[in-house]
Amino acid sequence: MAPMPARLRQLPPRTRGVLLVLAGGLVLYTVLGFLLVPALIKAQVRRQARAALHREATLAAARFNPFTLEARLIGMDLRDRDGTPLASYDTLVVNLSVASVWRRALVLDEFRLVRPALVARIGPDGRPTVADLMHRDTAAGADTLPADPPRLLVHRLSIRDGVLDFVDESRTPRQEERFRDLGLSVDGLSTLPDRSGDHVLTASFAGGAQVRWTGTSSADPLRLTGQFEFSRLRLPRLTEVLGRRLPVAIVRGTAEAMFRYEVSQDNPGGVVAAVPEASLALADVAVRPHEAPE
Repeated sequence: MAPMPARLRQLPPRTRGVLLVLAGGLVLYTVLGFLLVPALIKAQVRRQARAALHREATLAAARFNPFTLEARLIGMDLRDRDGTPLASYDTLVVNLSVASVWRRALVLDEFRLVRPALVARIGPDGRPTVADLMHRDTAAGADTLPADPPRLLVHRLSIRDGVLDFVDESRTPRQEERFRDLGLSVDGLSTLPDRSGDHVLTASFAGGAQVRWTGTSSADPLRLTGQFEFSRLRLPRLTEVLGRRLPVAIVRGTAEAMFRYEVSQDNPGGVVAAVPEASLALADVAVRPHEAPE
């Protein structure tokens, strides 16, 4: 077999030039994809957090494969204005599909978020520490018409091992609650016309309580159907959270609840919502007046 340079020399000059340009373009595309894109992603995470959120964010690492179009972001950490943790995740995997070109939409083969953590904090003044973001969004949208949702199709969306911390610093003593093992699984999330998808969301809480949400949704036309299931709910927790806003203190007891819902778009432009089935079961409930000794 003749060496490659010799074969190239045997080709017509025009063909040889085209092959050299293609080879150079492939090398450039590979270098830019593997080296430049990850650096741009890391820089954009920090820049966008400062510009849009007025907060500091860091990303430990970013990787991008220009041939599979998979981006992997590792170790994101977003801090609140006072430097306390606000949001983070271990890994975010986004796999872009080439179908985005002919669908004229953002099409993702996969969106996978692993071990996200979010802190919802009420400050000493009784306001959420992210109130500045909500007020700015409200003011910005006051004089604008609602926009159509972006064209989006996600074939597989999953969130695993999520944690939500609720902190209320306006109360004495300070109140803290952790919601762990949060997860979400959606097949076929879409805002495209005549597309629908199924979703399953589960959340487990300290003490064994669990919430499970299953359903099917489509954006155009709007149709939502599903079911919420609540199991092993500890009723004394209501007394701990609501205090004297309840007429009595709940000493013990558990609850199970379920309801199905249906939401659909009605002509002309209205929305119809219904709850065709619901149930509530209480077990081993005991209450006492707030003034009575425990």
